[in-house]
Amino acid sequence: MCVCDMLYSYISSCKIGSRSCRRDAILFGKRYTAEEALDSELVDRVCEKGQVVEAAVRLGEEVTAGKEFGRSILQILKEDLYADAVRLLKKNEPPKSQSKL
Repeated sequence: MCVCDMLYSYISSCKIGSRSCRRDAILFGKRYTAEEALDSELVDRVCEKGQVVEAAVRLGEEVTAGKEFGRSILQILKEDLYADAVRLLKKNEPPKSQSKL
């Protein structure tokens, strides 16, 4: 398995938490309807066509309501979430935990 394959596997496991969804999406190329994606927790919200930006802004406002939530906090969260992926890229080593589809 090359570094790119391991990195893709690791990042997909971070982005798609459900093993069955990850398997269906990656192995079978399953395409989800909006409702299926919502039910499978692949997305947080479903909105009307043309309303994506507004819905994303509202979600961001809900998540950060009453909190000091700057770029530095987001950077820390992403660094923590993708720490193994970053290590893999820097050292050309496999991540500690690998997805087992």
